[in-house]
Amino acid sequence: MHAVIFDIDGTLLDSNGVDGELYIAAVEKVLGRVRIRSHWGEYEHVTDSGILTEMLLDNGISGDHHVIAAIKSTFIENLRRHIDEYGPFSEIPGARDFVCGVWGATDRACAYATGCWSSSALIPCISA
Repeated sequence: MHAVIFDIDGTLLDSNGVDGELYIAAVEKVLGRVRIRSHWGEYEHVTDSGILTEMLLDNGISGDHHVIAAIKSTFIENLRRHIDEYGPFSEIPGARDFVCGVWGATDRACAYATGCWSSSALIPCISA
């Protein structure tokens, strides 16, 4: 059996830009103005938690559980508010049909991988 693994942001959903803006807004709401590298690719681990860990180190801020939890919950709140106000993220053209084709096959399995926090990945963010 073969596996087909899809990333969510930018592969299945057109959410990269907004997701990044909402993430930065959450960080700045909790921490204030901090140094943020100019491109996500400048971080060694390009995941929500990996980027946050490096941001905290870059700014000499303790990464205690309360700070991380506050940023994470603020980001989730920002994401939910955005979806409530603007609706679900757009599908990358053809993504749904392609994934449905993979799901329907008997010789391969389908999975999703993402660098975002599981709580944000599980938010219903696409129309049915």
